[in-house]
Amino acid sequence: MSTPVTNHLSRRSVLACATGAALASTSTGRATATAASSTSSTWRQQQADSRNTGTAETIPQRFATDWSFEYGDPMIASPIVGHGSVYVGGDNRGVVSIDATSGEEEWRVPELGTIGATPALVGSTLFVQTFEGDLVAVDANDGTLGWRVDTSPRPKTSLVADGGMVVALSGHRLVSVDAEAGDVLWSHEFDNHVGNAPAMLNGAVFVDDGNGHLVRFDDGGSETWRTELVGPIRHAPTATSDHVFIGSGATAGRLFALDTDTGAVSWTADFEGQLTPSPAVDDGRIYVFARRESGSTLTCLDADAGTEQWSTDIDHQVDVSPVVDGTTLLASTVSGKLVSLDADTGDVRATEGVTDEGRLSAPAVADGTVYVTSTNGGVNALSASESAVDVPGFGPLAALGGLGGYALIKQFQSDETS
Repeated sequence: MSTPVTNHLSRRSVLACATGAALASTSTGRATATAASSTSSTWRQQQADSRNTGTAETIPQRFATDWSFEYGDPMIASPIVGHGSVYVGGDNRGVVSIDATSGEEEWRVPELGTIGATPALVGSTLFVQTFEGDLVAVDANDGTLGWRVDTSPRPKTSLVADGGMVVALSGHRLVSVDAEAGDVLWSHEFDNHVGNAPAMLNGAVFVDDGNGHLVRFDDGGSETWRTELVGPIRHAPTATSDHVFIGSGATAGRLFALDTDTGAVSWTADFEGQLTPSPAVDDGRIYVFARRESGSTLTCLDADAGTEQWSTDIDHQVDVSPVVDGTTLLASTVSGKLVSLDADTGDVRATEGVTDEGRLSAPAVADGTVYVTSTNGGVNALSASESAVDVPGFGPLAALGGLGGYALIKQFQSDETS
């Protein structure tokens, strides 16, 4: 059984000692901490919900690692959080449940093999799509296997679930399944391969057709509308009650806001780089990353009119979807870092190096803690810290407040390399 990766002196212990040293070094200093949300929250599917909004309850403005867990093989699927557990899957080793607080493994279902798509959690059931093409219901409490439905092999898009329905996409086939019974409600075969996850809103399914169109399906899989876009579509749609947002374009990107009911184009916005990740939406604003050669440009737009509110460049490439809580936006980078930005201005608040050997998944956020997986096989939990000191290898550290804390950190680093 795998256990969290810890050092002989843990990072949490270092932070605690460093804070004590900081208090001892100043007569008026007082250690403070940003409290996590007191309301229990979950992250039941990639980008938080079936609409792919990326809306979180509370995102820490600055953060430090609580625990790390070694899955053992590369992971591209994002974590799912609920019932006090973190659920992850990756290459060859099936699904693992990890205690969200301690980082200890709770159970594992290795017979599911490779998990290439982010699962979805509905109630106490975790829905998992295997690389062989089976959609499987798993008891989230103990890993007991339930019903199993054949979809199509080699899925690479996240599952979405809403209103008692789970939707799986694999290759050319879109399948809607009853979440409780495992019965196939309807399916649709596309002419082309579809590589982006769908979005769901009030039973409606929004998905691109692999040929430059966004399509809405309703009850029974009936097609309600189909809208042609410009160029290839590179990410999943984001749905709200008024608009469905989707980006397209081979080199330059164009974001479309389509009327949710009719599919008519309400507005468009053009960008110099590819819109690789899905946008995040919160409080009437939409946040879009456009990829540049040496970084990314983050733009905030008014969701109703498409007017630019602000734009900022960061020195990191972002190719997975960000998350936002109204005040803070959080993004994972291809270089293994987490970047938090002010949602009102775009100013970078903190950057935390999570791994030097892989790229990170889209983050999951629950109870004020950020969870990410990486292509090097790691799972990491990061929670709030009040202030940041740039100590190589540690990123922002909590409330060090003086040279005493910094010296202790440097001594810890020296011990680790000796």
